[in-house]
Parts: sequence; structure tokens; C-alpha cells
Amino acid sequence: MQFQISTLKKVKTAEIVEVFNSAFADYFVKIELNEKSLADKITTENIILEKSVGVFFENKLVGFILIGIENKVAYNGGTGVLLDFRGQSLSKRMYDFILPKLKAENTYSHQLEVITENLPAIKTYEKIGFQKMRTLACFKGKINVSKLNDNVVIKNLNEIDETLFPQFWNSQPSWQNSLSAIKRTQNLHKILGAFHQNNLAGYLIYTGTGRIKQFAVQKDFRRLGIAQTLFHQLNNQEILITNIDKDDPETVSFLNNLGLNLFLEQFEMKLQVID
Repeated sequence: MQFQISTLKKVKTAEIVEVFNSAFADYFVKIELNEKSLADKITTENIILEKSVGVFFENKLVGFILIGIENKVAYNGGTGVLLDFRGQSLSKRMYDFILPKLKAENTYSHQLEVITENLPAIKTYEKIGFQKMRTLACFKGKINVSKLNDNVVIKNLNEIDETLFPQFWNSQPSWQNSLSAIKRTQNLHKILGAFHQNNLAGYLIYTGTGRIKQFAVQKDFRRLGIAQTLFHQLNNQEILITNIDKDDPETVSFLNNLGLNLFLEQFEMKLQVID
């Protein structure tokens, strides 16, 4: 088969959606996009179609890598190849096309997440030069709050405090859960703050569909029911929270105790583009 590889600059969104959904139809978890959700993904993850890559057969898109870029770091927002065209090293061939371009633009590194059970993809990424950096856990379910703090006041926040919020963290958020990603589609998110004597003690950022992007409590205010009080605002709602660092046992234990179920783990992998 003769394939052509180029960027996705001239590819219509509808075609990307069609190939994306077909490529992920047999994936480990159900992923299905429409043009609106793809547009939101492109904005949130800072995906640039002019930097992304596609593989074409007879002028039709049959595979892709969506590339986001921020601060000289590239992110793989999704790699997919249609079933009939697998087994021909198309993912590697797309990377052979795009990596020299990223390097020429002084992109320092490239990162991605891959499901830990997806052994063929992991093997491909390792051959390209990616290394596993950490394991990320994903949870879902309905919450079971057992402890509320009546001394905190929950307020809606209009702004993300990029100076204060990171001081509450145990670990660095993944790409799509980063503050900059949330800010790019802040209209899709709600931010709750827990205040103790007018001081912000914790916060929770989520979407209207119950997807938690970030939550954190200031270290001096932990084990006082503040996080549970925040989550209580989402009571009786199905919750999804992805990419929690497994080396953060405090957060993992909290989510387990909240009644959420671990349903998926991913490796965060990194490739050094420029040494």
C-alpha cells in the first residue's frame, strides 16, 4: 500500500471526527466525539492541526496523531489508525514525519498518556524513544460523603488563582487537567472554593457533566472534611476523575474512601526531543 503523510492543516473537522470514532471503536474504554466535543478538545489541549499529522490512503485519512503544544512542550492528544490499516507501523511512520519538525521548532519534549493494558501501543512508543514517567489512576462512580465541615463556606469562584492553587497540590496535574488547559475553556468549567475565616482552604474544578479536573486542600486544613464538603456539592451525580498520580497515596485513598472506583490506569510517557 502507498501512503501519504502530511499535517492535518487542510483536513475538515468532520473527517477527523469520523476517523477518530472509527479508530477508537474497539478501544479499552468508550470514546466518541462529535464536531463540538472535538473542537472543545482541540481548544482545551491546545491542539494545533498544522502541527498534527495524518496518514492518507487514496487521499482519505486513515490515521492521525493530534499534537498540542505549549511552552515548547508537545502533547499527544490522541493516536488512532483505522482497523484495516493496522500492523503497518503507521504510528511510527507518522512520528518519523513529525518529530524532525518539532525538533526544528525547538520543542524540548513530547508527552502522552497510554492505557497500561495497551501493550502494542506501549511497545511502539518505547521503540520511538518514549519512557514511562509515572502511573496515573482514573476513578468514577457516585460519591459517599461521610464528614462535612460546617465551619467552611462554599462559594463559586470566577477566576483561577495560578499562584495560590499550585501551593495546595501534592503532584503536577496531567496536560488536559492543567490550569492552562482549564483556562482555555473556562466557560465549560465551574470552580468552587471552600473558605475558612475568609481564607481559601480548598477548591474544586469540574464540568457540568461531573468530570472533576482538579481539587486540592491547603495542607494545614486537611482531614477536616473540607474536600468532602466540596464534593458534597456534587452529591447524587456520577463523577469521573482522571489521571491522579498513583504516587500520591493521600489522594488515591481519599477517592477510594469517597466511594469512587478505580477503573483505569495510564502511563504518562515522555520523549526528549532536544537533549
